Amino acid sequence: MHFFRYMVYRTGLLVVSLLGFDLSGSGYAATDASSGIWVNSLGMNFRPIPGKPARLSIWETRVRDFAAFVAATGHDGSDRFFYYQGTSWRMDTNDWRTPGFIQTEEFPVVGISWRDAAQFCDWLTMNERSKGVISDREAYRLPTEAEWDAAAEGTVNPMGLMNAANLHPVLNADPFPNTSPVGSFPANPHGFHDMSGNAWEYCIDRINERQPYRIIRGGGWQNWHKRYVGVEARGQCGIDVRITLYGFRVVLAADDATTEAMREAAGLTTTPR
Repeated sequence: MHFFRYMVYRTGLLVVSLLGFDLSGSGYAATDASSGIWVNSLGMNFRPIPGKPARLSIWETRVRDFAAFVAATGHDGSDRFFYYQGTSWRMDTNDWRTPGFIQTEEFPVVGISWRDAAQFCDWLTMNERSKGVISDREAYRLPTEAEWDAAAEGTVNPMGLMNAANLHPVLNADPFPNTSPVGSFPANPHGFHDMSGNAWEYCIDRINERQPYRIIRGGGWQNWHKRYVGVEARGQCGIDVRITLYGFRVVLAADDATTEAMREAAGLTTTPR
């Protein structure tokens, strides 16, 4: 079973087409009518968010997904990158490609800012519209906190459990010293992986109306305190902070005021509908 899951995971659209997914129309995306999974042109898997008119990626955005964006646009997401080494935080030549520990293309991309993540979403929207993968009325964006909470509902708190999530090595809860390949741990009841641990995840929302900081959720691989372990973990960050703790996952939803608010905050030109 594990081998089969690995082969499905590694070979993407070839396997899902053999499993009977609907590849009609664009030729780029696939839908599994029985599970509700939708696969986009990058091989990102999406499920419906319970009670919300949107789909959320079942795992965090991978190194290979962000690399496709950088290759297509020349985006430079490397400036002022912070990583932890030994007993202190450092900022030198490392970036999301080499974050100070080994990652392959199937690991979550970390060390990219909220603004970088918003720019990725905007590029993916325009790219897939041009290919006919999504309609002009749809767009990719970061999740709202309400959407994130709905997707995270029912996730088991991993504190004290073995192999339930990727947490700080001091907890001895998993075999990974740093981040882990997406989907390495069991999905929650709604089919979403890594809602707790691996990388903190950006939300669109500001922490409050008076401050510009954005909400982050779920905790990450460097967290051990119970306050930051589990889906209840909640923090805040500036939109241009690049640090090995932070990653993101994306929503596919209607291109509406929520999407426009993300674009505006990121300083992006309004996308024509």
